[in-house]
Amino acid sequence: MGEKYGDRNDVVIVKSGKRICGTGSALSNAPIAQDKAYFEIKLQSTGVWGVGLATKLCDMSTVPLGNNKDSWVIRHDGVLYHNNEEKGKLPEVPQEGDILGLTYDHVELNFFLNGKPLNNPLMGIKGTVFPVFYGQ
Repeated sequence: MGEKYGDRNDVVIVKSGKRICGTGSALSNAPIAQDKAYFEIKLQSTGVWGVGLATKLCDMSTVPLGNNKDSWVIRHDGVLYHNNEEKGKLPEVPQEGDILGLTYDHVELNFFLNGKPLNNPLMGIKGTVFPVFYGQ
């Protein structure tokens, strides 16, 4: 992760870019350019958060993300959002200590919980996208 955003941008990127704390959002400084990509997060504590993909046009100053056409995210309650519409729900909600993995192949954004596929992809992602995370 690299760039941080938010009107109450108290999001802090620490540990050499490996940990995000606070309130706000962070957009990776590198787009997903390869054919397939994988990234993951470890949930250190409970709270309101979201992770997924966004374009550079995404309004990062307002969280939760997934509320516009330029972001596709899973939120802390396991619900998948794009353009402020619920696009699905994971069969299991990630909990504190879990590792949530995301794969993207320019067709589908898939989710894995502690290495187990959750078989509920987000589809229809268009344009150059970047990994994104927000916390409240």
